[in-house]
Amino acid sequence: MTISKKWNKGWSRSLAASLSIALVTANFAVLGPVAHAAVAENDGTEQIFTSEKYRSFTNPDSGAVNLTFPELFITADSGEMMDGATVVINGYKSGDKITFATSGTGITVAASGGNGAYILKGNAPVEVYQQILENAQFTMTSPGERSLTFGLGPVLAFNKNGHFYEYVTQNSIKWTDARVKAEERTYYGRKGYLATITDPAENAFIAEKAQGIGWIGGKDVARTETNGRANTRVFTLQNNKYNGYGDWRWVTGPEGKLQYEGKSGLPFYKGYNASGGKNDSATVTDTTYGLGSDYIMHNNWDAGEPNDSSYEHVVHIFASGKWNDYPIDNIVNAYLVEYGGMEGDANSSISTTITLVDKTPLKQDNETAEGYLGLEPQEYTKASLAILKTATDAANAVLEDEHTSPEEVEAARKGLADAIAGLVKQPPVADSASYTEGSNNQVSIKFDKPIKFNADDTDTTDDFRVTLDGRLVDVTHAVVSDQDPSVIILTLASPLSNDPVVRIEYDAAESAIQAQTPGKEPVSDFTLIANGPFGDSLEIQTPAKGTEVYGADFPLPVTGQAALDSVVTAAVYKVDVHPNAHLFDLEVGITVTDDVYKWDTKLPGPLAPGSYHVAVTSTKTFGDEVRTETKLVPFTVPQLELTHVAVNEGQPDHAVLTFNQPVGSALTDADLTGLTIDGRKVIAVKSVQGDKVEVVLEEALGPDDALIVGYDPAAGNVTAEGNVLNELKPIQAGEQSGITKNNNVIPLQLVAAYPEAGQLKLVFNKPINDLTDLAGFTYGGVPLQAPFEINGNELIVSIPADHNGGMLSYDPELGNVTENGNKNNPLTGLQPGIDLGGDGKYIADGGKLPENGLGLTAGDKPVSLSPAFQPDVPSGYQATVPNEMGTIALNLAPAGDNDTLRKVSLNGVEVPDGDWSKLPLQEGLNIIQVDIVDAKRPGVKLGQYQIQVIRASGKLVSLDPSSGTLQPEFKPETASYDVSVANSVYEMSFKPVTLDPGAVVTLSIAGEAPVEVTNGQWSKALPLKVGKNEVLVTVKDSAGGTNTYTMIITRQEPVSSGGGGGSAPAPAAPETSKTEVIQVDVAIGGANAAGITKVPVQRTTQSNGMITDLVRFTKDKAEEAVKMAKETGQSIARVVIPDAADNVSEVNVQIPAETAKLLKENGIVLEIYTENAIVRVPNESLEGIGQDFYFRLVPVRSATERSEIEKRATLEAVVREVAKDNKIEVVARPMTIETNLSSRAVTLILPLRDVKLPANEAARNAFLAQLGIFIEHTDGTKEVVKGKAVTYKEGLLGLEFSVSKFSTFTIINFNNQSPATHVSYIVGFPDGQFKPDDRVTRSQMALMIARNLGYDASAAVGTPPFPDVAVRHYAAAAIAFVNAQGVMKGDPAGKFRGNAPITRAEMAAAAANYLKLAVPADGKSGFSDTTGHWAQAVIEANVSAGLLKGYPDGSFKPNAYLTRAEAVVIVNQMFDRGPLHGADAVKFPDVSKNHWAYLDIQEAVIDHQYRIDSEQKEQRVTE
Repeated sequence: MTISKKWNKGWSRSLAASLSIALVTANFAVLGPVAHAAVAENDGTEQIFTSEKYRSFTNPDSGAVNLTFPELFITADSGEMMDGATVVINGYKSGDKITFATSGTGITVAASGGNGAYILKGNAPVEVYQQILENAQFTMTSPGERSLTFGLGPVLAFNKNGHFYEYVTQNSIKWTDARVKAEERTYYGRKGYLATITDPAENAFIAEKAQGIGWIGGKDVARTETNGRANTRVFTLQNNKYNGYGDWRWVTGPEGKLQYEGKSGLPFYKGYNASGGKNDSATVTDTTYGLGSDYIMHNNWDAGEPNDSSYEHVVHIFASGKWNDYPIDNIVNAYLVEYGGMEGDANSSISTTITLVDKTPLKQDNETAEGYLGLEPQEYTKASLAILKTATDAANAVLEDEHTSPEEVEAARKGLADAIAGLVKQPPVADSASYTEGSNNQVSIKFDKPIKFNADDTDTTDDFRVTLDGRLVDVTHAVVSDQDPSVIILTLASPLSNDPVVRIEYDAAESAIQAQTPGKEPVSDFTLIANGPFGDSLEIQTPAKGTEVYGADFPLPVTGQAALDSVVTAAVYKVDVHPNAHLFDLEVGITVTDDVYKWDTKLPGPLAPGSYHVAVTSTKTFGDEVRTETKLVPFTVPQLELTHVAVNEGQPDHAVLTFNQPVGSALTDADLTGLTIDGRKVIAVKSVQGDKVEVVLEEALGPDDALIVGYDPAAGNVTAEGNVLNELKPIQAGEQSGITKNNNVIPLQLVAAYPEAGQLKLVFNKPINDLTDLAGFTYGGVPLQAPFEINGNELIVSIPADHNGGMLSYDPELGNVTENGNKNNPLTGLQPGIDLGGDGKYIADGGKLPENGLGLTAGDKPVSLSPAFQPDVPSGYQATVPNEMGTIALNLAPAGDNDTLRKVSLNGVEVPDGDWSKLPLQEGLNIIQVDIVDAKRPGVKLGQYQIQVIRASGKLVSLDPSSGTLQPEFKPETASYDVSVANSVYEMSFKPVTLDPGAVVTLSIAGEAPVEVTNGQWSKALPLKVGKNEVLVTVKDSAGGTNTYTMIITRQEPVSSGGGGGSAPAPAAPETSKTEVIQVDVAIGGANAAGITKVPVQRTTQSNGMITDLVRFTKDKAEEAVKMAKETGQSIARVVIPDAADNVSEVNVQIPAETAKLLKENGIVLEIYTENAIVRVPNESLEGIGQDFYFRLVPVRSATERSEIEKRATLEAVVREVAKDNKIEVVARPMTIETNLSSRAVTLILPLRDVKLPANEAARNAFLAQLGIFIEHTDGTKEVVKGKAVTYKEGLLGLEFSVSKFSTFTIINFNNQSPATHVSYIVGFPDGQFKPDDRVTRSQMALMIARNLGYDASAAVGTPPFPDVAVRHYAAAAIAFVNAQGVMKGDPAGKFRGNAPITRAEMAAAAANYLKLAVPADGKSGFSDTTGHWAQAVIEANVSAGLLKGYPDGSFKPNAYLTRAEAVVIVNQMFDRGPLHGADAVKFPDVSKNHWAYLDIQEAVIDHQYRIDSEQKEQRVTE
């Protein structure tokens, strides 16, 4: 069993002392039984939390510190009330106090007399307590750490174990009764019990609570009892030690349930100081808590206790905190109840502690350290100062963090102390040497500061090696000058005559020369040339001694002057190898100006890092004497070093490297191959600018990454600019000194959350990854489930129907929410959660506007917001303005501090800063969004508010009639329209769409009551009379204004069909018409003609171009047909009326009665064949015909008429019964067929002309199965028949069906087969754009392909699919899947390169792999730039398959990166998807309907159901 009151025994402070002053004293005795009768009623839903564990501060002036606690928050169900709260100052010191603003709340505050405890009492809403506690002002006037514990209800909490302790007064109560009473009490779902005291700190806490004697839960369990009372005295048992007495245990609470040595309870003491007996008491070592046998269980007996003075074997506590044994049936007047730690207790948070961390000592330490850094002149070495600078940077970061921990402060202080202790003073430097010719054989060496010889150096002369003109001479004496402590005087064994060249070399191996400072910094090796009289004429003017030479300095000028007519030579030595390590000579030039003898040379590069000197020698002949003088100028080539690494927000996969000098401007990707940051390899060099290099890493860095740098020069080649010999040295993970780090990646955070219209909207500070599920999220205790939508920074998901309350929480151990493109920046946990119950909404403090921080005005008048603005509410605001108000002003107060900016967008378009006074409003709905963003990183969102502004409008966006067409075409500004419909249309419906979402639309027609219409829906049908019908459409806008549209609907007069018998008369031919007679076939046998006869057709072309055919199948022609039928054994006579050019508008076929009789008698079936219909009259339908009959066939070519038929079909019940709610469409040309052959069965076949059928047989059959024929009979009735697919003619199918009445026949696609589903596989960006021209990475393409192949995104990835793809990479599962499927593979090095953009060639390879395209082997290339390319063959295969194309210039650009638009087009083609028609209007502002890939992008970004229409277009289905 876990006992929750356990805590780490190793705390360092004296808890007893610090806690004893943090508790309730006798001042709170007024609580008593009356006050506590309500404790059991405190079992509410309230919980209290802090978003930060620590609050840190500095107090450099040692004045008062004032803090409030916005980190606190209380959650509860809507409408919950509280009756109390407590605050305790742990570590209280005199002068500490808390001030509460309770005026007008009904809440009172009782403060202790100097121990830092406060109890708030009074019945008030949770929100009131929340405001009082978070705004409570804590004042401290003395230094040191404190912590504040905030608790719910009137009982104080012990912050070390989270338990609550209550002193309950009740007169004359026994221990057994007190135990029962205590266990009847509860506190916020926690069971009560007599207190158990297992620690000195807990004892000190309780001492403050026990305002007199009170029972606690200790008992001697070894004593025998009678009716509960001990029945023996201890002194009578002591002859048998520990047998039957002295086993003291805690027998209540969680400790009482423990079993130890066969008995219940936790042992804490043994024996007695027995009255009348002896003292055999002893402490008990712990074996139960697991703290080890050396841990003594706590006891706090009063002096001489326990003593069993009168059958005593239970425990009570005194007000002092001391314990006493007492008879079980004696009475006291109180008992102490403890709450917490019991099995089944509520785990709600009803207390929370904020630790106050004083950073003042750290600030003082840091100021001291920065003083060292700012010394002028600097006294310390660069290396030790670099370490100190790193320590001060770390300290400043801690000082800037308001919530830093004590451990972080101590670590920063230790870092400063270690760095200061490690400062190394700069050693003395030998500047020059000189001598005077012929005098005392002495040479003087000048240093830059006072020096001395090491006291242990017994012979100072052997530290120097001196040569005169190359001849070694002894040093007989070496001392520090009495006159100048910075000068050493050497006495030589040889005279200084003839102005010799004196060379002095010093070996520091013995550390003989030291600084006179306490640090005794030793002088380094040096070599000097001492100047004599002739030497004084030799000068080196440039460069200065100690110059640092960088690559850009080469060639470095070296100049000076010498004695007139002297010979000057120069050479370079690398003195850190050996003082005489000659490298090369320099060419010296001489110029003479005004008797000044000047020399110059240039130091060439490159040179390896190290210490050098240029030795310049001047030689001149004086008579027979040759004099030579040499002078040295030392210089260094600094080693190339990395000094700083920074990773910036917005580009977590980029790093900026700063070096101590400029680096090679021509650095390549390969040169940085050997460099890693936190294990991520550099894959590309983005830019090189002087000493800064921006690199791209193989994987993004997270906000907590330490930026540990590694560099292997064997794998890379980083050199200084202009100096290839100055290479960056190896850098090991454990050797980061001198490299400062700045990780500026902002952690992913939730900044706003709110329920809205049954959905939960979560707003993050940055775009999040494309999730496959919502694991880890719960709302009201119920996991959030798909479907959900991610739009950049926003996640929208339906609220679970079975949620309990509105607590939103997220467990990062279960979930995988990360920053989009950065799997190493995960969302941290929302524990315990954010309460969105009731109307709860959440917005992060950093992203809040202040009270009254947002408002709207028009002119000088405010515009009302509903509801009124509240900083904690991010959305749901609405304002309505009249139509004449074309602009509105947005008034914003600054958000927070100078670290934030406000961005405003109107209807998705950002408005420039400060230009918010005249926001132009479109009629209808306007969305104003205010984003609070980080001032330094505007891409990081801190908060968000949305307001809907409706500019009232009575205009319609569209108005559709169910039949006919509006004339003129509908425009919102046009008020009057005409519509003409056929006589067969006897009622009409209308679908209005308003501009104003709050507008109300009514329709009225003469004689009928007005009908209200739902915006965007079809109205109920309005009856039409023959002739003119006036329909009024009235729109009442949100502001109460009205606008009316008028439609005059003309229903045509009825037209006779000639159904009374006889032949249909041929149309009268105008005088200008042209008539010709052609012979057409009568095919005996129908489609399988076995013979042909002829019949004449009268073809008339009218003046308007209309062509009509008249065929009269006379008896004599019928007889020829019958004769041939008998000869060939056929039974069909088909009259074939050709119209290959589709020019004939009407065909009239007349069948005399005698022809019908002849055909009937000979068993012949009559067929009439046209390009638009086949009419088959069965032989039995010719029975008993006594009059001529005709067929008139008229194809409906007009698009308007076709549209009218489609509209009428939409509303017909017979059609809806078949189509249900599916969208119907006309798939082939309607036909009007009239006849006077009534009530006789006739078979019709209508061709599926111009209908593109699926090539796949199954798909074709599915498509045909959802076709039918909509028939509008001349008598006003309608019907739907299915029809059977048959061959109309070779290569063309038709639908065959039977009818007995005639009029207009239309093939309809009812779309009544179950629609198929396509799931989106790509999303837009947080700013609402799609960015079609942006690049696509290989990881992103793997995800697109994997999603189309139906991979399991939740499947665990056991091993990395590639060495550069981590198991937790956001696309690891997808990459593993497409690799296993053979679709995408790695590069020749075995890497996947997921962050690299995918090229057109790589895309071609993936498509060829998936589609198994035939790859040509002929080596031919159709492009100018693919010959010899590794993907040449697969590119040709893709082009042949129609997947990819080249460019107009004849190139393919195989290495060009694929854009997002190109990617979706290719992926759609790979998986036979889209383009998607019938989707919503433009989804992205940067992808208009005219964009070349618009329909393909719609296909890729929208989850949708679809059917394939007659043109084989994918049509979206909304059901």
